[in-house]
Amino acid sequence: MKNKDQATWYYQLTWQVAEQKSLEASEVREKLIHLMKIWCKSQEATFLETTFTGEFFSIAFTILENINVYKATKGLQKSLIKVVPTATLEIVATKWLNVALNGESRELEGAIAGDSPQDVRVKKVLDALWSAEYYDLDEQVTDDLESFKQYLETRNLAMLEARQQLYLVDMDALQSPINLNCFECTKLYRYGCCCGSPCDMSRKNQKRLDQHLNAITEEMRQLNPRDYDEVMEKGGILSFDGTIKTCNGRCSLLVEHEGVHKCMAHKYALDHAIPIYELCPLSCLMYPLEVMELITDKKKKVILLTSVVDETFAEAYGRWGSYKSLEIEHRCVKVDAHNAIFKKEDYQPVYEVNRKLLTHEFGVEVYLGLQQILSPFVSSYRLNLNIL
Repeated sequence: MKNKDQATWYYQLTWQVAEQKSLEASEVREKLIHLMKIWCKSQEATFLETTFTGEFFSIAFTILENINVYKATKGLQKSLIKVVPTATLEIVATKWLNVALNGESRELEGAIAGDSPQDVRVKKVLDALWSAEYYDLDEQVTDDLESFKQYLETRNLAMLEARQQLYLVDMDALQSPINLNCFECTKLYRYGCCCGSPCDMSRKNQKRLDQHLNAITEEMRQLNPRDYDEVMEKGGILSFDGTIKTCNGRCSLLVEHEGVHKCMAHKYALDHAIPIYELCPLSCLMYPLEVMELITDKKKKVILLTSVVDETFAEAYGRWGSYKSLEIEHRCVKVDAHNAIFKKEDYQPVYEVNRKLLTHEFGVEVYLGLQQILSPFVSSYRLNLNIL
């Protein structure tokens, strides 16, 4: 007899096929569901449901043991390919939740919050963590790697794999609601987040910005001669090493135009049909999305997708540090502080707001995988101990 206090693992696995049409036939879906039920039985798992959404299909199940899903599904993978032979099948997203079920029944969805033990593969990544760097920058996240690992062990992490690249997804952080109403913010606080030292940028974007620098500078002169003169008095926009200068308490690329402060690199890119992610500092465009590269002792790179909405994390590990010193309300990341300008209905999850950036940097597969991971854990059913 199973212990009623024993923890139960909830898993959702998602596959992507090359063509949506290959999943539309009812007989194909029936075969896939049948195979998944057989697999669940072989694993002593409880089958919950299979869903089909566009080019994705998923299975949800519970099991009493924490498993390595990639090893456990090797046989299932071969069977699925036989059903959809023309498709490229690959697990693109997995998510799990560990919850102790006490009592006759309990909604799993209500137990998402709080610390959860890590999946086997996540634990292996964290145990092998050798260094951590900010994505797009040549800069370490922290000198105290052990404390950083301990922090990650408390997070509700899921795993996503696309194009043979592994991602760790901080589910709570990426679902935090934000409202980046930056123009309105600069009306209230003049320079907004662009005050102080400008963000660092990659060598790749430095080179591209330098190629367009003369044209950007000329457009600044035309838009606001006063701001242009101030920047020129400080020696121009860029330093000798390619970094962006500070000018009178603001980023040198910032210019006042039509009553708000705008980034000249951002405006120039939009006006000339240049992807903003190839010209502007990526760190400026990401906030509050945070992306880190976790390097294991085997030199394998795992990308961590999280956010700095939480002030404690921002101060300890975020590339921007704490924003407390800026004396800005930061309603953009505080949904409870919404008002007539930062409207509550305009707050959206971090990953949705950064859809274009994530797609540009990592591919549409990653964003679609995030959608699968961050969808509700359970649709409408309840878990009952009698079925376990």
